[in-house]
Amino acid sequence: MRVLVTGATGFVGRAVVGQLTMAGHSVIGFARTSKPGQCELRTGDILDQAALDHAVEGADAVCHLAALTLVRQSFAEPVRYFRVNVTGTLNLLDAMNAEARRSGRTLRRKRSPSRKHRNRRRAIPCGGGRRPASRGSWFWHVPQRHSPG
Repeated sequence: MRVLVTGATGFVGRAVVGQLTMAGHSVIGFARTSKPGQCELRTGDILDQAALDHAVEGADAVCHLAALTLVRQSFAEPVRYFRVNVTGTLNLLDAMNAEARRSGRTLRRKRSPSRKHRNRRRAIPCGGGRRPASRGSWFWHVPQRHSPG
């Protein structure tokens, strides 16, 4: 599967690219800056619709991780954070919708593991033989709570 990962050069993005590559997927990275990495990298800004339109060409799936994430700075610059995080996401959805129409494939949404497991108390990184909590949760094992008794 050909997967576009936005924010591919960030901390989480690099890990996702690595896991997708190890799983045998063809990965296309999208980021603001060109850094050496493990995949084909398309540079651009999440606010640039033309760059996003080019980035999603030929992608079978999208993992959207591009965002501004510094909480303290978001209070000082709320409009900038809204523009990048919300408008950027809407731009990506528009690009995905245009690609779906162009290619004749349907646009599907998959619920993220963080939303699915939002009521869980903690998450432990997968490893040491642990299996993911669900098919949608590739990187986190979420322990089940056991009822007392």
